[in-house]
Amino acid sequence: MHKIDLGESKDIATESHGDKKNKYKLGVMIVLTGLFFIVELVVGIYTRSLALVSDAFHMLSDIVALSLGMYALIAKTKKPTIRETFGNNRLEIVVSLINASSLVALCSFIILEAIERFTDVEEIREPYVLLIVGGIGLLINLLGLALFHSGDSAHSHSHSHAHAEDVNGGHSHNIKAVMAHILADALGSIAVIISSCIIAFTDWEYRFYVDPALSLIVVVLILVNVIPVLRNSVYILLQHAPTFVDISKLLGDLGRINDILEMHHLHIYSQTPDIVVATIHVTLQNFGNFEEVSKQIKEIFHNHNIHNVTIQPETGNVANYLSQDTYNPDGDSCKLLCDNVCEKKKCC
Repeated sequence: MHKIDLGESKDIATESHGDKKNKYKLGVMIVLTGLFFIVELVVGIYTRSLALVSDAFHMLSDIVALSLGMYALIAKTKKPTIRETFGNNRLEIVVSLINASSLVALCSFIILEAIERFTDVEEIREPYVLLIVGGIGLLINLLGLALFHSGDSAHSHSHSHAHAEDVNGGHSHNIKAVMAHILADALGSIAVIISSCIIAFTDWEYRFYVDPALSLIVVVLILVNVIPVLRNSVYILLQHAPTFVDISKLLGDLGRINDILEMHHLHIYSQTPDIVVATIHVTLQNFGNFEEVSKQIKEIFHNHNIHNVTIQPETGNVANYLSQDTYNPDGDSCKLLCDNVCEKKKCC
């Protein structure tokens, strides 16, 4: 029996120096966020501040998000097995989807609470305490944003290829979801500071409406940041073709290869934000030229920032393809059909 090598390849994530730094940063933020969550929740309940209580639950969701982010960084380096041939490459996408979905759910809760506060106004006690707690929370969140932003900036300057700019904007998808949580908390802290200042230093008759009003503004800002992360996570899991790939131009470039009679079963998708995979079937005039043709095909895919390409060669008669386009999206001309049992299922 031949040995099957499932060893390290460019498709399997390995722990980079950036991953090690991110694990350290996540650990620091988990400890700071956990301690401050307790402080905010206690003070928010005592002072009856919706902004502070909602910010405290942002902190709780951050603890979960940071912990999941840490787990994704640790687990994604798992070696492949005969059943898990890609290892845990997509775990970071699943984690970012969970984190983004939890933020959307949290925003729904805050909206309902804010509406209730508009109809049943509650007087906020100890605005000076709120101001202090909100200030400390803002400092912690700004520290977190600075930690992760500095690491991603350094990472983005060290690579010339933009393989997945549309998906992650130069950031790790997992870390970007974590940063969305931290940004949400920073905005919540700002809302607490503003509302507590207005309540403490003015006698404005509508001052107690500021707290729920700012909470709604924070919700909008959170959703603006988190919806792209949620959308792109779903796109990757649904195996949509990355938007940075111009498929029409790609097919045009492939169609200029002389020995190709027809192409079909083209599939392009992101395995992760950094790994784009493509498969294609090509019908060749001369099967003996496959090695040379495959080099040309892979070079074209490389020029379109796709570096993991699987090519299935097939042969055909030139006369059968003179009256049709080079690319056949229906794939009915597949020459390597399965046997009679499953031929109708287009195994190809």
